[in-house]
Amino acid sequence: PYRDVSGRHGLTAIVGWFAAGDDPLDLLPKPSAMFGVRYDTDIGGPAQLTLRTQFAPTTRRAIDPSRPPATRDLGDRNSFVTIADLGVNFNLTGSKGWHGLVPTLLPSVGIMTDFAAEDEGGYSMGTNFAFGVGAGVRYVPRESRYEIRADLGTIFSQTEYPSSYFVQVDGQPAVAPAGTERSGWRRHLTLTLGFTYHLVR
Repeated sequence: PYRDVSGRHGLTAIVGWFAAGDDPLDLLPKPSAMFGVRYDTDIGGPAQLTLRTQFAPTTRRAIDPSRPPATRDLGDRNSFVTIADLGVNFNLTGSKGWHGLVPTLLPSVGIMTDFAAEDEGGYSMGTNFAFGVGAGVRYVPRESRYEIRADLGTIFSQTEYPSSYFVQVDGQPAVAPAGTERSGWRRHLTLTLGFTYHLVR
């Protein structure tokens, strides 16, 4: 059942699902379908250098802290989440697969942004450092330039709220409840399915 799996350079089309982490003020982007592309190249042994760019067209909530609580919610704004990262993909069974199946582990570092300007309340997602880890499985058919892969990933990035969210205006309660931290790390989840073409075998 064990056989060699090859493919020194792979280009993968990705589709999947993105879910932003818990946010006490509910400002992070809403869950959304995602798509993207990744490139893998062998760097020796069971490891491959991986470059990914993933996109999630979604929306997020906007708030104007200068208004009374009843009218602060401004509705949703478009948010085109972009995650670009670089990692090292480890094939846990080395250069072999079991019936063509290869489990993988992928730690990565990069950036996460939606490229949007500040909203009326002074909040924007910004461009933030991100790091993460993912696990997946590759299916590599015998004597084929193609493969299929499925991956589950966790990505961490930082969120920071504007100072205006913590200030009372005309005696009205602040947007952020007492005890809310102005910044913090959030954990986001991705679930993707990829179709790979090996440029060189």
